[in-house]
Amino acid sequence: MSTPYPFESDAFEVSQPFGDFIVTSIPAYILLETAYSDRLKADKQPDGLYKLTGSQRDLVKPRLQIIGKFIDSPTVVFPNSIILAANYRAEDGLLEGEIQEDDEGESKTWKYDRQRQKLIIPTAARLAAIIDGQHRLFGFDFISKPERLNLPLLCVVYFDLPRPYQAFLFATVNSNQRPVSKSLTYELFGYNVEDEPPNKWTPEKLAVFLTRKLNFENDSPFYKHILIPAENDFSPSISDIRKEGSWAVSTGTVVEGILLQITNNPKKDAYDMHGGLVYRGGKRSEIPIESQGRVPPLRKLFLSLNDDLIYTGIRNFFAAAKTLFWDKASTGSYINKTVGVQALFDIARTALRDGAAGKDFSVSHFEKLLAPATNIDFSNSFFQTSGTGRQRIRTTIQVALKWVILEQLKESVRTVYQELTHSAARKLDHSAMEKNDINAIHEILASVRFPVGTLNMDYAANNVRLVERVQEILQRWDSVKDSDSDTCAKQRSELKLLGFAKGSDLTSLGEAALKAVNLSEIAQLWCAWIQESTPDDLASVNVKLLAAKRVFTQFWQLPPEIKAYFLTNVTKQNPDNKPMLQAIELICNAEQNLQNLSLEDVQLLASSLSDQKSLPPSVSNIILDHLNNKGARSWDSQDRLIVPNAWKAALLKTRK
Repeated sequence: MSTPYPFESDAFEVSQPFGDFIVTSIPAYILLETAYSDRLKADKQPDGLYKLTGSQRDLVKPRLQIIGKFIDSPTVVFPNSIILAANYRAEDGLLEGEIQEDDEGESKTWKYDRQRQKLIIPTAARLAAIIDGQHRLFGFDFISKPERLNLPLLCVVYFDLPRPYQAFLFATVNSNQRPVSKSLTYELFGYNVEDEPPNKWTPEKLAVFLTRKLNFENDSPFYKHILIPAENDFSPSISDIRKEGSWAVSTGTVVEGILLQITNNPKKDAYDMHGGLVYRGGKRSEIPIESQGRVPPLRKLFLSLNDDLIYTGIRNFFAAAKTLFWDKASTGSYINKTVGVQALFDIARTALRDGAAGKDFSVSHFEKLLAPATNIDFSNSFFQTSGTGRQRIRTTIQVALKWVILEQLKESVRTVYQELTHSAARKLDHSAMEKNDINAIHEILASVRFPVGTLNMDYAANNVRLVERVQEILQRWDSVKDSDSDTCAKQRSELKLLGFAKGSDLTSLGEAALKAVNLSEIAQLWCAWIQESTPDDLASVNVKLLAAKRVFTQFWQLPPEIKAYFLTNVTKQNPDNKPMLQAIELICNAEQNLQNLSLEDVQLLASSLSDQKSLPPSVSNIILDHLNNKGARSWDSQDRLIVPNAWKAALLKTRK
């Protein structure tokens, strides 16, 4: 169908914060001659990363055929606009300059005549990149009624809109209106992010940048395990990966996992950055520290532009996961599938908070943290490639790490989790303990985890470490909450670390504890709150509370004779018993399965604690620091009897 050019159509201008555009209608056949679909492609750069061009997904022929039949029908209607970026050449994607002319010396660029309110398309040159609506337009290639080519189509036309903005607009329109590959959307949000200053990177842009880095850094545990949605000739496809017997996850999986560590609401953060354009962004300093809900573990690092440390923490956590899980994964294991990687990012949210609190993002720190879960059989049919599988993998790891208590789980699945985690723990067990093997004793000590927990309420600082002290401060809270004195400020801070207060207000736990009639009731309320709280909730209050959950859980899994010895002697004030009591408290921090331990083993262990040279070098400083600090104090109170019994009472109440 021949068309005399220039083509003109009525149009009007609209101004919005993102930019100005015109609204017009253009017949389908004109658009088929002048518009084109700019495929998203990735080109590898000298630094090992890649640069994107284009913005569009591949065309899907079955979808085009369906649209073609719809266009032929009597009810054809397209009320939504096709979005175009005018004056970009199809052959190289570069802006068509005003000086460019056709063979007859006429300008080829599209124009808007404001005075006449007309869109002018001078020639049939392909200068309109389709931002949104490619399937609607190219569905006309599959019609059987040629007259339908005259159908006018509603169009929104941007002039001279740079390619990164085109990509951002496509991602924004499609992420907010209808399902599109999350990997593709994230790539477009992070379109050539390296060209922008890091202080203007939104959470999504930083997450895209770190995902690309994880995929192409040789020392990354994700090296060549992340699929790139853009067309490229350097990254393996999913079919290639499966042929090699390897594994891979989508860009979207990793981006969303990273976002978990730095934000609770990435879109709100982007808007809070107050850029002239959301795409470009303002400064990260515009974002408040407090995101909705609890603060993500690496949020302060994000706001302070400490992106290298964010990358180090995430890389090293997954380096530990690679050693302990991925390298051992059998065929059919779910731990290196999407649900497994998602579950590990969930675990990372708590683990990275723990690492940040202890200023330790080393691989060895995370290996020690995750070690109790290393022998879980993730190929078990209990796990699935679905949302349920993600939750089950996460919960199984949390149970193994004693971040979640078996008794808190539904009775219908409790036995499965118990078997999965206990079978893993049995592989770490040492039957040589029955022979009082000193080497086995040392292996138990070497598995002691930091921070070392105690069997009381000593998880804040020095002002509030006893249940009685908690009760006393709660009873005079009205005078403590608003006082400017240093003492009251410390008391508020420490009640916060124990979960009883937040600022000058009592939490629901604090309110309930204020009404408690005795110390045992306060302790039971505190224990029940710890048992019912998620690991991330506890870590957001005080990462040491994870140690409390782990220690009390381990205590009640000790052999009966060891538990009985501790509870019988802990309040007798006999100095001869103290080394044994300290040893029992200490081994509650060990990763090992202690069900074969005897009192004779504990005696042997207690005697080794008195000789610094006999302690495993890797933990000697941690153990000695504990024994000289929190492990040495408050043995003259009733707390180490009250709180363990309160823990058991809270569990029994939950079961009922």
